[in-house]
Amino acid sequence: MPNFGRFTLKTWIAFGAYTATIILLTFIVLLKSEILASSKDTNGDETRIVFFAGGDQDFFFSDSLAKGAIAAAEHLDVDLEIVWSNWDFNKMVIQFKQVIDQGPNGIAIMGHPGDTALELLIAEAQQKNILVTSLNVPLPAASNLYKSDGFGYVGQDVGGVGASLARASVNRFGLDASQKILVFGTAAIPIRGERTKTAVQHFTDQGIEMIYVEKIIFDERSEAQKWHADQIDRALSENPEIAMIYDDIDVALSAEALKDLKLGPDRIPLVGFDLSPEQFENLKDGYIDLLSDQQPYLQGYYSVLQLYLTHNWNFSGLDIDTGSGILTPSMAKVIEPYVKMGIR
Repeated sequence: MPNFGRFTLKTWIAFGAYTATIILLTFIVLLKSEILASSKDTNGDETRIVFFAGGDQDFFFSDSLAKGAIAAAEHLDVDLEIVWSNWDFNKMVIQFKQVIDQGPNGIAIMGHPGDTALELLIAEAQQKNILVTSLNVPLPAASNLYKSDGFGYVGQDVGGVGASLARASVNRFGLDASQKILVFGTAAIPIRGERTKTAVQHFTDQGIEMIYVEKIIFDERSEAQKWHADQIDRALSENPEIAMIYDDIDVALSAEALKDLKLGPDRIPLVGFDLSPEQFENLKDGYIDLLSDQQPYLQGYYSVLQLYLTHNWNFSGLDIDTGSGILTPSMAKVIEPYVKMGIR
């Protein structure tokens, strides 16, 4: 790595990111002051935003999303309501209708139910002058229709991040056509499944043989844990030459399964998605070798900011990719303080 005087390239990158954040916050403060000085923009009313956090308060990812949204609301003096859906896509649709009937200024919705399930409700919100934007999973059709009206997206490039982690895995572990891997995927789920599909396509292009296992939904995490362990045990028993596990379902379950099967951290490389406290410990201990981090805190923060800027200043929709980073065990010490704070 180049060294620029006393600073490494990594230091300069970190300094640049810090500077960009300061500039953004300064811009928000100045813009907010301008908005509050103009009665034609705010009419003296507080901006009311409803934010969908996806899961429940006890789930790390949803909690991180909510923390980001709450931080943005505090910075911007926004009246914020958090909606919890327990990752139930049908429930998200029902709740969305209920929230529209409440008449807030803006709604940040999860894209998991898909364009078809949400299109009529988004149109209804638009007709009632309620701003809508999406996070975590994109809604391409809605974005095409309403981008100029403030419909944006904050989250990972779903297809791109799947291919990115697959590519990093091949390079890091020297995988080639002579090897076989185990893939846990979600290809059957619309939009969300693109992350699996692009990874599978990359492995296919490299000539790498795959044992593919599609996601099954369980009511209890203990059932999911046992299923993961059974799948890994069977795959390794029948194919002891498996060179890697790529988990696009819940990499923490695969890590725990390896422990249950008495397989040490060096037995087989494991890669997956999302930085939870549990997955951080597995990353630090070497049970997870590569982790794609889509930074949910930023998804919460920027989606509230998007709605605020559109409501008060008529900005069009922003498309913000928060999910391009890949973590390794060697990076664990650097990010540990931020994991403990709940913002990574």
